[in-house]
Amino acid sequence: MRFQLLSILLFTLTNLWSQNDFIVIQAIDIEGNKQTKSSIVLRELDFGIGDTLSLHNLENRFDFNEKRLGGLDLFAAVDLELKSVDPDQQATIAVQIKENLMWIVYPNVDFADNDLNVWAQRYNYSLKRISIPITFTHLSLTGNQDKLKARVQFGFTRKLEFGYVSPFLDKKQTWRLSSEFLLSDDKEARFLTIGDRDSFLRNEDQRLFNRVRLGTGAIFRPDLFDTHELQLRYLNFSIQPEVAEANPNFFLDGKRRQQFFAIRYQFTSDRRNYNLYPTKGYFLRLSAEKEGLGIWNDRNAFILSGLAMKYFSILPKWSAVTSLEGETNLVRTQSAYYNLPAAGSQPNLIRGHELRQIRGLDFVIGTATLRYHLLDLNINLGKLMPIQKLKQGSVQFYPKVYSDLGYVNAPFYESNNPLTNATLWGRGIGVDAVIYNLSVASIEWSFAELDDKVTSGLFLHIDLVF
Repeated sequence: MRFQLLSILLFTLTNLWSQNDFIVIQAIDIEGNKQTKSSIVLRELDFGIGDTLSLHNLENRFDFNEKRLGGLDLFAAVDLELKSVDPDQQATIAVQIKENLMWIVYPNVDFADNDLNVWAQRYNYSLKRISIPITFTHLSLTGNQDKLKARVQFGFTRKLEFGYVSPFLDKKQTWRLSSEFLLSDDKEARFLTIGDRDSFLRNEDQRLFNRVRLGTGAIFRPDLFDTHELQLRYLNFSIQPEVAEANPNFFLDGKRRQQFFAIRYQFTSDRRNYNLYPTKGYFLRLSAEKEGLGIWNDRNAFILSGLAMKYFSILPKWSAVTSLEGETNLVRTQSAYYNLPAAGSQPNLIRGHELRQIRGLDFVIGTATLRYHLLDLNINLGKLMPIQKLKQGSVQFYPKVYSDLGYVNAPFYESNNPLTNATLWGRGIGVDAVIYNLSVASIEWSFAELDDKVTSGLFLHIDLVF
């Protein structure tokens, strides 16, 4: 906050004689936004022109809004400053921002397994199990916080993927539209889970598994914190005969195709101080989805899911986070093998179980993590970095300890998966690195009870804004 404390102090001292302890916002100046529209910045502030702010709480108010704007992923730095005040307490506030890298085209590595730790430790970095996608991502295509992501992928899995969230459609900036498209096929198909590990069929001469997904939705965000989303999707999956022969329950009853419509409502309440690596506040997401609307009768499920995360700032450098996540299917009949959710590896992570896929009809996961802000490292890559906005930045390091508990309910129990219908406990130590306000990389040494003994492993996780 450049000059913020000084400006607030001087203004307070000069106004003590009149006992005025407030200001009225006359103007808000946005500075430094080359791509982002000023209306997007103003939308995220918890005050506006004409509002009255208390001087006693001004520093905390500015700090909250700096962190909130910083959590949009659009900005590398944000400073709020009391710019000027006239004798009638009419004030001008300056919002100074430094924009993040807004768009990037990059090659990547996509793993056949949904977790890079599975690829590394179970398949010994096999090049046969990777694909090379070319991804274009823009965080704010028109400057209105409308995110576009497009991907073309070759290799093990071929993929054509597109997703877009529109700018706000109304003057109050509450309504958006979303769209998605996926066309994909694989040389390999996950057809069975044995010993809580997925088994695969592979055919070099033909594609065993094909996917099509189309979706559109409406997003309603009436205030700063809460979002409602309604989405309609069409899904079409098909497999080759050898997959259905290997597991007749892949789509149930030996079917080779599954297609259905799905409609989902999702509510999100986000009151974190940062999006990328929060230290205060909470996050809540609840959803209800009906898969199968009675047209093809290939799928009938009513899925309720939720995620709640609470962040605690304990001391200036200490913070903690707890979470509770779960999913249940209210249709209590046997689901197709392909549709069963899995815990263990990503996305429903139970640390220490990254190499396992524990599948069932329902699951619940609780986690607790204690973190310490050890170090801020300022980086200046200079001429080594051709992208101007990545030349300078910071890396923050957070050592941590953690403990996770989970349970996967498999009413149609298969005795060859011993981790289902059992309490799952993982714990360990690690280090998180928050890199350039664009990604979080985690190195974790985790312990868990697997195969009737305590085992440990070193795991890597990476989350990207893009």
